[in-house]
Amino acid sequence: MLKLLLVQRLGAIKSWLLGAGRRKKNAGPGQLVLYALLMLYAACAIAFMLFASIFSVIADPFFEMGLGWLYFAMFVLIDLGLMFIGSVFMTKAQLFEANDNELLLSMPIPPADILASRMISLLLMNYFLDLVAAVPAVLAWGLAVRPDTGSLIFFAIVFLALPFFSLALSSIFGWIISLMTRRIKRKSLISTVISLIFLFAYMFGIGRLNTAMLSLVEKAQSAARGIGAVLPVYWAGTAIAGADTGKLLLTLAWTIIPFVIVYIILSATFIKTATSRHGFARTEYKGGIDKLRSGRGALLTKEFRRFTSSSAYMLNAGLGAVFMVIAAAALLIKMNAVRELTDMLEGFRNFVQPGVIILIGALNGMITITSPSIAIEGGSIWVTRSMPVKTKDILLAKLFVHIIIAAPATLILSISAAAVFGADGALLPFMIITPLVFVLFEALTGLIANIKHPGLEWVNETQAVKSNVSVLIGMALCWAAAVATGALLAVMPVPAAIGTGTAALLLICCLEYRWLMSRGVERYEELS
Repeated sequence: MLKLLLVQRLGAIKSWLLGAGRRKKNAGPGQLVLYALLMLYAACAIAFMLFASIFSVIADPFFEMGLGWLYFAMFVLIDLGLMFIGSVFMTKAQLFEANDNELLLSMPIPPADILASRMISLLLMNYFLDLVAAVPAVLAWGLAVRPDTGSLIFFAIVFLALPFFSLALSSIFGWIISLMTRRIKRKSLISTVISLIFLFAYMFGIGRLNTAMLSLVEKAQSAARGIGAVLPVYWAGTAIAGADTGKLLLTLAWTIIPFVIVYIILSATFIKTATSRHGFARTEYKGGIDKLRSGRGALLTKEFRRFTSSSAYMLNAGLGAVFMVIAAAALLIKMNAVRELTDMLEGFRNFVQPGVIILIGALNGMITITSPSIAIEGGSIWVTRSMPVKTKDILLAKLFVHIIIAAPATLILSISAAAVFGADGALLPFMIITPLVFVLFEALTGLIANIKHPGLEWVNETQAVKSNVSVLIGMALCWAAAVATGALLAVMPVPAAIGTGTAALLLICCLEYRWLMSRGVERYEELS
């Protein structure tokens, strides 16, 4: 039975990734290969842009000073941090808040097999994140010194063991977060706030990491004493550096035993956890006449509530808007420093303003609210279709939610950029208009992509908003439009290039809207 559950779960993951929906044929080998290459490219970009720079800074000096164990200890810390941040909320959703718990328990399936299938899928995700940090660590190690076979074998063993500890830690924190939010009225808001705290703390740490690495190299001996006091990390680093069997056994003990304990506890309490009904904060009923809304107004309210009721939806689809507002504030705060940097760009000064316009437009690829807006409905898509409303109004409501959230953030960043970088008379209108056209383009493109790749079959919302191929399509096409607009600068005067790119993008938006209100309506109706 466990084998069947794993096959079903892996098959579902493939469907989510490829955006498979109802009445859609299975994806061919070409689609699988293409998406695998895209995922590999994304992983390599993260690995070599971030972690390769970190490990390459510390590898040579640490090995020269005979502190190879410290290098591997740093790898363990960075790797565990990446796996924890990347999986804690999915672990929470999979283990404690999965929507198919009762359905599976109603079947003749041992609860231990259900739990094991979920833990294995989470382990696979942790191994993917583990690989993102391990590959650049090994490459930097190989460039600094010639690794011996024993150390490579011990590194591989530690690599295989670390995800077990990460999953145990993620399970504990996922359980704590679930307890904190289960009786709160606006649990999705609290989950979102906690997620943002984790994310911004991680980003702040990454932003300071290069400086910290240089300081670490300068004070390697004192750092070694400090990190050496953390025995589990010291054991792991020493096990790899010296091929020390005793330290390896201790490392396996602190990575595997916590996982076994957590798994035993979860196995003993899984049925209670899966079938329990949790109360919510009581609200006082206030009588009165409810405000009447038009059909379109009701649909818009429904879409907003759907967006704000899911922390996964808000974080994965709307976080780009938050980043834009933060970027606008940072530009104004660091205005003088930014202007000084701009003045240093001799020969490129004329391209700074159009470059900023295009960059703001490209940032809209990070706001993907419409891309999973159909997928998020899942099996309840029939509810909206059963209402006495037009299909056109359903799709327009999804568009308007995206525009209402993305347009103000884009406008704030555009105004801040205009104040910092300035703009001549010909470019000033485009500083405002062009990014807003990108907002419209991303909204339309994402919705059309989701109609074509709905991906309605999912177990939890994170998969619907994070793994659907329509999200990737919306982002990629938005960035492609920005690149195409930038390419016009090489063959046309700056105002003409930006104007031509904006006009072409607006024309594409008109064609997309026409398709959406005709063929798109038909395709949406076929889904339900």
